[in-house]
Amino acid sequence: MPPHQGKVLWVDLSKREVREEAVGEEVYRSLLGGYGLAAKFLFERMRAGVDPLGEENILCFAAGFLNGTGAWFCGRYMVAAKSPATGGFGMANSGGSFGPELRRAGYDAIFFTGKADSPVYFYLEGERKEIRDASHLWGKDAYETDALIRKESPKSKVACIGRAGEKLSYISGIVNERNRIAARTGMGAVMGSKRLKAVAVVGTKKVEVHSRERLLELNKEFLHKYKTPLTKLTDEDTLKLKWGRLIPAVGRLTLWSSILIRIQPIFFRLLMGRYGTPGFAGWSMTSQDSPIKNWAGTQADFSTRQVMKLTDESILKLRKAKHSCEACPLGCTNLVASGG
Repeated sequence: MPPHQGKVLWVDLSKREVREEAVGEEVYRSLLGGYGLAAKFLFERMRAGVDPLGEENILCFAAGFLNGTGAWFCGRYMVAAKSPATGGFGMANSGGSFGPELRRAGYDAIFFTGKADSPVYFYLEGERKEIRDASHLWGKDAYETDALIRKESPKSKVACIGRAGEKLSYISGIVNERNRIAARTGMGAVMGSKRLKAVAVVGTKKVEVHSRERLLELNKEFLHKYKTPLTKLTDEDTLKLKWGRLIPAVGRLTLWSSILIRIQPIFFRLLMGRYGTPGFAGWSMTSQDSPIKNWAGTQADFSTRQVMKLTDESILKLRKAKHSCEACPLGCTNLVASGG
């Protein structure tokens, strides 16, 4: 049994029509799904020169091969379209459970074309493929939208836009499950241009794999290596871990220098596992991989004192709990509370 569902959905928002399309085995063997599947259809079905915020742009939500199978670290989904920010191939990805839920709903991707004449959201559950009125959701933020849709359908996983997407902001993203976001390349603006407020999916099927037993064996092997205690590490690995504990301090040092340090995988695991994504704030500032002044600024515009309030040990003082996306043993999301 192949891990793909073998089919995608096409939703024409202008005509309010939904159709299913089978995808050949050879396509999956060469492109695997996710971004590959999205890129194939966008480049084949969309002419050059289309307006990124026009009706001819195609907006795709796609999940990879292993989404929904339970394979570790395989819970992310991809969004693709022609980017209004760059004019080229736009792509963003997000975690949570939306991707696996899309696979459990029976499809590897959903492609949206056209433009609705009034705000709508798309609902998928089993044989129900509905373009629903979203006039009561338009103007709501992502939190409110998610809550209102789940009030109507409690089991649904929702990906939606807020007011920035409605206003076609080039830096707007697509939010799923309240705290995950496909943030890059203006995909929220493309969704807003189509008057598509949200996509809600409910999975009703199990994602089949060739050998469930072998998948579980591989998961177990990986998890054993991933969680290997210090006493079972080699001398080289132990040395790496000792240095790994110093990474937050070294990160501070790099804020004042031009030192470049290559982060080894074991360091990445240590940082993300202990601090979550804020553990990399110092590094990001140094490499200018942080959206200071919408990517126009540098660490000179954001003081070291401000950085330290958002990174490593400082975040632990505010953390109330950790959260993991589906099929992820890392748990890089911090749930924090601040009295300020």
